[in-house]
Amino acid sequence: MLSIHRKQPQPTTPFPSQFTTFTMVTHGIYMYPPSSPPSRFTYIQDLQRNCLLGRNNAGIYLIHDTLTGKSLIEKHLKPRDVREGFAEREIDILYQLRDHPNITNLVQYDLHASDKFHSSTATLWTEFCDGGSLEDMIMYMRESEEGVTEEFLWHVLESLVEAVRYCQRGNAVGTAGEWDGKWNPIYHRDIQPGNIFMSFNDIHISEFPRVLLGDFGCSTSLLDIALGNSDPKNVDRQDTRFAPPEAPGFGLRSDIYQIGLVMWCLMCCQLDPGDDFVTVREDVLGADMYSQALREIVAACLEEDVKDRPRVEELVAWMENERELERCMSDDSAYLGVEEVGLSKTFGQDWGLCADQYSD
Repeated sequence: MLSIHRKQPQPTTPFPSQFTTFTMVTHGIYMYPPSSPPSRFTYIQDLQRNCLLGRNNAGIYLIHDTLTGKSLIEKHLKPRDVREGFAEREIDILYQLRDHPNITNLVQYDLHASDKFHSSTATLWTEFCDGGSLEDMIMYMRESEEGVTEEFLWHVLESLVEAVRYCQRGNAVGTAGEWDGKWNPIYHRDIQPGNIFMSFNDIHISEFPRVLLGDFGCSTSLLDIALGNSDPKNVDRQDTRFAPPEAPGFGLRSDIYQIGLVMWCLMCCQLDPGDDFVTVREDVLGADMYSQALREIVAACLEEDVKDRPRVEELVAWMENERELERCMSDDSAYLGVEEVGLSKTFGQDWGLCADQYSD
């Protein structure tokens, strides 16, 4: 089993809040800092030239931020995306979701719309994730013929559910509250391994890299739909491999289905779930190298009927209950002895045993 742990933390330059040190300007719905002078950023590497990064963009670059001393991602959007409002929408959404630990953070932007098609430009600068994407990880696993540990699967699942919970509910990190009507719910609509990243930077409290949801170029919001800026029955540029059964339509629980597909990819070490929704769910339920609790949660996300899938706050509560059960069982095993209750010290074997397995 492949076990991923964090690197030793490296000294970094303190990161000031960019959103409090600039005069604010307005585009669309939200306010965010104006463009930085070009001299602030220096080029390091073209990330698009030799890989599939940025397939829907005009360019993806690794750059150095001279203000903070950190590496960032520089993303150039196509002129058509600027003209048709996709660029402004992505900026609006990233600003709304700023500073969440499981969502790639918008540091700066540059937006110029023009009547002349090729004169329209947009550039985004977001945090750089030094651990690559889950797609990279799955490709490595396939070559090395390794599987991922259950502990790491739980870590990814909890991180993605937390990111989607914040997109939809906007409450404080770690809470499962209902929507209060004040938050503008965000639909990501393109959750897949290539848009999920890992970062070893500034992590001091977890043995695993931080998992972040990124690339909001396909996303929209409830307000955009209400204003007629987004079609509620169609998704632009979505990766069809990860389209939910209700596609081209979508809803809040469409993102839940895509979380399930990402977990299927990790559990089965594959990058293309195919279009047989029943088989995908059966694959998860049959992956008996993982605990019943994990398989049942992922399978619930993969229900073909959207009404049968859990809402994000229900997922949070479900996972918290399973974690609490696992902690109680760990306490009992420490008292009785590991061998007496059949618990394994190896990740990915018996981690997270459920109550009916323990009752004997």
